[in-house]
Amino acid sequence: MSEEAVSDISYGVSQGRSNNRMKANSNEMRLNNTRWALPAIFSGNSSMHDKMAVLKATPESEQLRIVEVGIHADNSMTKEESDELFEQTLPEHYGHAGPILTQHFLANLDAAKKMLHETQKRFDIDAKLSQKQRFYSAGAAMAFTGAILAKEQGLHDIDIDKVWAWAVKYFSELRESVQSAKSDPLANLGAYLNEHNRNLLVVDDANDKRTGLTKAPLKIPYGPLMTRYEPDTGLLWIAIDPLRIWCTQKQIGFKDITDGIKALDPNSVIKKKGMAKGSELDTFSVNALGFSVEKVKIKFNIPTEE
Repeated sequence: MSEEAVSDISYGVSQGRSNNRMKANSNEMRLNNTRWALPAIFSGNSSMHDKMAVLKATPESEQLRIVEVGIHADNSMTKEESDELFEQTLPEHYGHAGPILTQHFLANLDAAKKMLHETQKRFDIDAKLSQKQRFYSAGAAMAFTGAILAKEQGLHDIDIDKVWAWAVKYFSELRESVQSAKSDPLANLGAYLNEHNRNLLVVDDANDKRTGLTKAPLKIPYGPLMTRYEPDTGLLWIAIDPLRIWCTQKQIGFKDITDGIKALDPNSVIKKKGMAKGSELDTFSVNALGFSVEKVKIKFNIPTEE
């Protein structure tokens, strides 16, 4: 799956709705109130959480909708045993627990709902889950309620307490890893500058005092000109339009970045700037964000002319 598809499906499965359709014989929409919130299982060779992080700088909302468990190689079965299970038994097995559990739920619906709520509260306390982790909470509650009721119906003999202890530890660690993915405006700025390092022009803003001519650039961009650093003024200028586009693609708040810069350099500005001044093609000014690299704590290791 692509990064975009992973992001879409995390919302579509957990909080989905069906598409609206037009009526056949009139210019009207059919009434369609279908909604769902499904527990779904996926398998794959790539981490869905990692794909979300590639697409967005702040993938927390999607990651909190998907519980990811690594499945490692199991060498407890022989080749012959695994062939029999996966190639012969499983294709002919269509499940038997569903009808039994459904009949039990329907006959004991109030008791099942009560158990679900009690299980959820108990798991939330043990795993220290908050409102943000509501999808983790709901998923664990469904799994354990189903496991308990299935064991009561004689459908399995799994040690549920042992699985509970593992799940509490796992969800606690998962909660911390997702929290660590929160966005840092200045880290996002650093990511942008690193990504567009080749699009930098380094040149003094002032003319040479001896000749009155524009000084030669110390570094020229390879590709579109997006950033400009002036060693003599200590200012870094970032063209606004490319930065906005990048923020939109990464789903980062452009204002968050400018606010983070403003907190360190109150004199930072957004104004028209001749980004190409001093280069071979001095074109029209464009909207740019300018700030002191010293105050924002950015260092440029650019060799200077003697």
